Amino acid sequence: MSLSPGESAPLYSHRDTQTHDDVMGSLSLRRDLSHPENPPFGTWWTYTVEETLLWPILEYQGNINNCLDVILGDFNDEPDNEDTERRNQPLSSGITLGLDDGATISEFVESFLRNIHTKFPILEPQELRERGENLVENGLGWDGETCQVLLACALGAISCPWEVADLENYDRIKPSRERLSLANEYFSAGQKRLGALLTQSSIIAVQCIFMAGIFLMHQQKPVAGWRLLNVASIACRTYISKRMARESRNGRESRSRSMEQRLCWSCFKTEREVACEFGMETSGLNVIAYSTSLPTPPNGFNSEMENSTAHQTVSPSGTTATSMMRETYQDKSWYYFLTDIMLCKLEMRIDNYCQDKRREAYHFAGGSPEVFFRSMTEALQEFRYQLSSYYNSLPPLMQFPMGGLVPCEDEALNQLRWRIYCVQHDIYIPALYILLHNDVSGWSHNLVNDLIDLANECLKLDVIFLKTAVTPHRQYNTWLWLRKGVRSALILIASRRLKAQRRPGLERLEVPDDVTCADGARRLIQGLRYWSAESNDCKEYLALLYELHAEFRI
Repeated sequence: MSLSPGESAPLYSHRDTQTHDDVMGSLSLRRDLSHPENPPFGTWWTYTVEETLLWPILEYQGNINNCLDVILGDFNDEPDNEDTERRNQPLSSGITLGLDDGATISEFVESFLRNIHTKFPILEPQELRERGENLVENGLGWDGETCQVLLACALGAISCPWEVADLENYDRIKPSRERLSLANEYFSAGQKRLGALLTQSSIIAVQCIFMAGIFLMHQQKPVAGWRLLNVASIACRTYISKRMARESRNGRESRSRSMEQRLCWSCFKTEREVACEFGMETSGLNVIAYSTSLPTPPNGFNSEMENSTAHQTVSPSGTTATSMMRETYQDKSWYYFLTDIMLCKLEMRIDNYCQDKRREAYHFAGGSPEVFFRSMTEALQEFRYQLSSYYNSLPPLMQFPMGGLVPCEDEALNQLRWRIYCVQHDIYIPALYILLHNDVSGWSHNLVNDLIDLANECLKLDVIFLKTAVTPHRQYNTWLWLRKGVRSALILIASRRLKAQRRPGLERLEVPDDVTCADGARRLIQGLRYWSAESNDCKEYLALLYELHAEFRI
């Protein structure tokens, strides 16, 4: 079409504004899997519920994105939502808020230090206690210190001590409704003080934003939680950049380096866990995946983490009877943090390898799957060896049994074992995918045997996840564990369908029996029903599993 000089052309045509692949959709957290990638050799790197539903053997015909859509479409975190207003109201008219009550603040601060700070050592315990005392004495201010105390109290109120005997007790809410209400009140007060901190490049700003994100994760709000964890990671990078600029100008090093390191790792590894479920990139701190350095402990770490309730006990010899126990406790907390970082770094290296291998697949398109997967199998075995070396090098204080269903008595050890299981599963799952989606009857016997060995280990882990992923214990990664249990259920359904096909060459594949799977299905359903009152996606998982297998129709 031609136009004369006197005619005007529209700035934006209909064609410009209506495109098949809307760029705004590509910016969404929501991954549209309605038109999934169809790469050479398949999607063997799958890590999420949604990606697993794409496996042809499951023959799932529903909306792949449905479970995440429920989470992403939940507007309970919007300020004008009436449900949020009701949720933040005290659940009992007899509750007095008392946000500056000395006994309440002291109790919740100590609960925070026991239940949260032992996993994320992002602040100085004694400094937090002093700020709490100052708040009691002078009242609530609008500064970062007040915000930090309020958020610590919120986390202390919503978190619970690890009690193995209660892990199958679904008869009562933990913490109590009254305590949950107080947690919401403290968080609401802290949230009102976050605004000014969002524009600051300071340690306390990063700490408060991170703590707010962790609280939202405890509330089963992964989208809102991820958003703040992402902001905390970016704020951490900004602070480091400014600190380096100052040092470059005045030639003096900052004394906050240890705190920076602890904050960076806490922000990054927590943000990454949530981002992976949405298929999102992290804030950029993944540059430390191959770093050889680890955070340095804070000065006097053993003494500053002491529990204030244990100051008075004295042994006949004149020394505190609990000092050795406290010191052991602090050492274990720090070892936990460092070991978790090492496992996170290995997890990132595995993921980076898989991304490189995905790109390689396109260059190898049309080639032999056997040849392509042989080099991958060798790499998986190397990762397996690295993980085994990490586990074998743990100090006696941090050692725990592997492979069992019985939870560890110590929460830190149980968390570490779970992390190791997750890394192991990342290593083993490609092997099971290969066996599910390829005819290996003509492949090298050695390669097939190696793949079956890895796949058998994967299936053992899926049984563990199915039976233990969901408990009534509330923690920051409860939502992540829920999804891990559901994904393992899908994997076991797929493996049992594979077994029913009686393919040649797979006789050694050890698919769990019906009794084992039925027991796991019962436990998973019980847990999903328990959490469905707080996390709407649980109802969708129940419907999904109900559709796919009869064992979940109970």
